[in-house]
Amino acid sequence: MTDVRAHLTELIRALPGIGTKQSERFVTFILERGPVYAQDMAETLRQLHNSVRQCTVSYQYFETTDPTETVSPIIRNPARDSTTLMIVEKDTDIVSIEKSHSYNGHYFVLGGLVPMLQTKTRSSIRINELLGLVQKKSREKSISEIILGFSFTPEGDHTRLYIETKLEQILETNPNAFRISSLGRGMAVGSEIEYSDPSTLSYALQHRLSK
Repeated sequence: MTDVRAHLTELIRALPGIGTKQSERFVTFILERGPVYAQDMAETLRQLHNSVRQCTVSYQYFETTDPTETVSPIIRNPARDSTTLMIVEKDTDIVSIEKSHSYNGHYFVLGGLVPMLQTKTRSSIRINELLGLVQKKSREKSISEIILGFSFTPEGDHTRLYIETKLEQILETNPNAFRISSLGRGMAVGSEIEYSDPSTLSYALQHRLSK
């Protein structure tokens, strides 16, 4: 295997859920498709970083042709309920929830989950950015509900409890600032939001539980 082929294999293997054998098959597939396919892929990847930005408020990725635009369409949309904030693990969770057509509020992408034995939590998720946003909206009285939209996995449950504790500290100084809720029945134990079907997510949102 040449250095170029080996390097591409390693790059593909770094993708979530991809092992060594799979990455080797992907490289072989790209070679078999020919140079036009490879060039198209390379150009698309280049355009991806030129046209996709990360929202400075929600941290969601969004596509735009305006180089000065820093806020996602969801945050800019006046028809969305800006007083409701759902905290999710990753950008793809938003895609799944939006397909359910059952939520019309804003989002905040935490950037991960809190590992069960994690000691440096602040370095693994956007907890400082989240608390700063919630405190700001609380002072402005522009928030009524925060939904903890995490997967029903051990790390998702652990993260839910961690975020609840941090939010309750804010509520200590302003008890009526907002209510905390989480996804309700419909989401099976061990299921991830990203892979849940729209009807399941819709039911979970409609039957969310208040803290």
